[in-house]
Amino acid sequence: LIVSIRKRPSKKTKSGYVYQVYFNYVDSNGIKSKYYKSGFVLKKEAVEHEAFMKEKLKRNRGVCNESITFNELFEEYMEIEGFNKYAKATSQYYMNAYKNYIKEGIGNRAISSLKYKDLQKFFNNPNITDANLFNLRKVFGVTYTYAIKNGYVYDNPIRMVSLTKKKEKDDRQEIITEEQLKQIVENVIIMDKNCPDPDYTQFNYYSYAIAIYIGWYTGLRISEVFGLQKSDIDFEKNTININKRLEYHGVKKEDLNTTNKMKTKASKAIIPLALPLKEILIGWFAFNPYEKVICDINGDYIHPSAITARIANVSKKLDIPFHFHALRHNFTTNLINNGVKPNIVKELVRHGDIATTLGIYTHVNNDDLSKTIEEIYGKEDK
Repeated sequence: LIVSIRKRPSKKTKSGYVYQVYFNYVDSNGIKSKYYKSGFVLKKEAVEHEAFMKEKLKRNRGVCNESITFNELFEEYMEIEGFNKYAKATSQYYMNAYKNYIKEGIGNRAISSLKYKDLQKFFNNPNITDANLFNLRKVFGVTYTYAIKNGYVYDNPIRMVSLTKKKEKDDRQEIITEEQLKQIVENVIIMDKNCPDPDYTQFNYYSYAIAIYIGWYTGLRISEVFGLQKSDIDFEKNTININKRLEYHGVKKEDLNTTNKMKTKASKAIIPLALPLKEILIGWFAFNPYEKVICDINGDYIHPSAITARIANVSKKLDIPFHFHALRHNFTTNLINNGVKPNIVKELVRHGDIATTLGIYTHVNNDDLSKTIEEIYGKEDK
């Protein structure tokens, strides 16, 4: 509790002032509140009342176990909120990060004993990758928020922790040209002459090509592409209704299913259908008799890991470092580089935060930088 004893002028006392107890606290619902009471003639009375109210508020908020560990709180949080709140893939990311880096170490500490320096030291570990540090920070963040709601701590030191590691260069290319896209698609559909089941494999490869084109023209996540139904595509209004995604993390092919629980609230949306993609889909729908847009020859869902492996082989063959999610980066960057306003880009890629759109999903190459400087400063004075 943040406590303050204040002097206040008063005409009713001989000394000309009284003492006031004033402090901020967080109630049992996690709402920030203020408590104050004035009229104490002696400072001692104010101090005693402050201590009494502090203890009373603690009891009312259930703060009775200051030894509760971070592990206990995180597992409680996931059981009560997390597993219901997050998509299965997100829950798995959190649980994996927790089990691999927190549970057997710092997680055994009482959460009330963890200070900024302890957490910053933990995040300075050079053996933890940037991606894992990012997930770990989220794990700590949601746990501290839950702890504050339940009165075990009163502040969140993870907010002060900085991730100082430099992001290592990813050898997987984020931006490709239309010519490279064409090369990738052409090679994805080429089948090995010795394939034991040519009909099945060829149909799958055509599905892969359609998935790549959808990613190129929409920036959809792979789970969203593979969850599309023909009924989601409106050729009259030229729109695509994004309302579900394929749940595939930790799921076998025969158990693949769709869920309406999207990555974020902004993920559900109706987006424009680009005319080139419309032509591609019309042709594909005439060839594919099933309701699923991306499926095998039997009309069953395809596991996204299959296209990931196929793209990896083709990319290696063509020497074009590439992965499916790069299509989302490519789509966003193309919009920005073509002068589309950031708030419109945010809506098209369905981000909840424009900082994500501009900070993570856009890429600028050195030629763009050089061209900009030349245009501004390179003109000779006449």
